[in-house]
Amino acid sequence: MATLQRLSSKTAEWYTPPIIIEKAKAVFQSKIELDPASCEVANQTVKAKRYFNIDDNGLTKDWKAKTVLLNPPGGKTANKSNSEIWWNKFLDEFLKGNFQHGLYICFSIEQLCINPSMLNWFVCFCRVRIKFIPTVQQKDRPTHSNAIILVSDDSNVIRSFSQEFSCLGKVVNCIEI
Repeated sequence: MATLQRLSSKTAEWYTPPIIIEKAKAVFQSKIELDPASCEVANQTVKAKRYFNIDDNGLTKDWKAKTVLLNPPGGKTANKSNSEIWWNKFLDEFLKGNFQHGLYICFSIEQLCINPSMLNWFVCFCRVRIKFIPTVQQKDRPTHSNAIILVSDDSNVIRSFSQEFSCLGKVVNCIEI
């Protein structure tokens, strides 16, 4: 049986585009307080009050903030998906009460199968692949369909997420399906 070759990116960095940031700020009704996996160049667009770069290592920090936007790095660390590592940290920080509302950007909807706890929240299944801001190493869109996950218990924030992100794709409460 033939197997499909998986495409890999040339870089783990895919900077968040302005459309996602604008919608995140509308959902949060404020600035983004923390971007825990970022850099100076990416933060010129995100304009988070605080961000952690690769040297800070956001995986080792507490994410004390009201709002978090996480566009995790791609690739693997110690043969484990960075998506899985960062999602687990994201969810852990939320459950500890370190932030109230968060958006997690999935590089691939396949991540939802790898991390089933992602389906416990509201998910926007993007109709088209997100056009991330190119880095020096890459200039194209990712080769996978994307999803954006809202983690929040606030019904007003959930309603706002559904309204703001519905123009990008279908917003679903996967628990109720």
